[in-house]
Amino acid sequence: MELLPPRCDLGPARGRVPYRRSLRWLRALPRRVSLLCAAASLLTSPWGPAGSALAEPPPRRALILCVGDGFGWGALSIAEQLLEGSTLLAGAEAVGALRTNAYDEPVTDSAAAATAMATGQRTRNAWLALHPETRAPLETLAEAALERGLAVGLVTTSGITHATPAAFAAHGPDRYDHDPIAEQMASLGLDMMAGGDRAYFLPRSSGGLRADDRNLLHELRRDGAVVAETLALARAADPNRPLVFLYAETDPPYAGPDRPPLEEMLDLALERLSRDADGFFLLIEGAQIDWAEHDKDASKLPAELAEFDQTVSRARRFAHARGNTAVVVVADHDTGGPAPLAAGSSGKDLEIRFLTDTHTALLVPVLVTGGPARDWARQRHLKDLGSAMREWLLEEKP
Repeated sequence: MELLPPRCDLGPARGRVPYRRSLRWLRALPRRVSLLCAAASLLTSPWGPAGSALAEPPPRRALILCVGDGFGWGALSIAEQLLEGSTLLAGAEAVGALRTNAYDEPVTDSAAAATAMATGQRTRNAWLALHPETRAPLETLAEAALERGLAVGLVTTSGITHATPAAFAAHGPDRYDHDPIAEQMASLGLDMMAGGDRAYFLPRSSGGLRADDRNLLHELRRDGAVVAETLALARAADPNRPLVFLYAETDPPYAGPDRPPLEEMLDLALERLSRDADGFFLLIEGAQIDWAEHDKDASKLPAELAEFDQTVSRARRFAHARGNTAVVVVADHDTGGPAPLAAGSSGKDLEIRFLTDTHTALLVPVLVTGGPARDWARQRHLKDLGSAMREWLLEEKP
């Protein structure tokens, strides 16, 4: 009897584990030893009488970073005004406003903005996690979390090699250089990645877009990862193995039946990442809010906002149930300056209008639940938020 669908490509039962991943248990050992020592001291202490139940230690810290690409104040206003039951604003414990400018330009792109969040430092537009002057690689939050034994996942409604997820997992001066970005992502040792851009993991000889002859999906299977193309196959995959869920060859479509719902991909990621006793970091991106704004498409924007809204609500419910989990909702930048305005002469209805079809330098909202919410809401730039998130999640001293 088959326990998994025949099309679910799991690779070898025991693949070679990447070096970074093979040492994660060792890096996490001091934390686990500390917990065991603490439990032992309670058992022998006069304050822990025989037969009494020991209180379980709180779970390790976890961070869910929900990035609405292009999700500025106008988009938040549209969600509040036009989406029935929106909880984006109502569910936040603290609200702030952030500047987004790049290192040398007042209007950022997604690569520079995501780099600021991922590293705590600004860089130049189109650059991914590089120092703006020396071009030296900047350690990202995802890399630092993996080094310390935390589980890490990257989920997006765009291609996985697009700027926002790429800035957390790759380094380079060109956000559109997809081949090396895919290569770096494949070698990082992520516990989960989900998005489009499957073609950049395959050579042209296998129907992909890679200029070299490397089949990164074959290499990932060899290293023990599950590779899935559909949500059903991703759900059926062994939750104790890394998951590479690439559901589109290149760019996914807008929200609808041909794209896995973002909230369901969130559930899949949380079920996997929360198994790690050392905590986790999850980036989940509502990428096509930005695309609808670039297109000035008032018909597509509400559906993208609604999906992002529902995803954030689910993330907050999970965080409340788990404890010691922060949910940060933020935009990398504003796109289009959308606004809900009165429609027609009566003014009884609202319609969406756009200021432009490009990025703007408008401030963006940050909505925080859990963790040091009020402190994070007082940050003033994406880079400051990035530094604060890292310090809290990894328990580093500022």
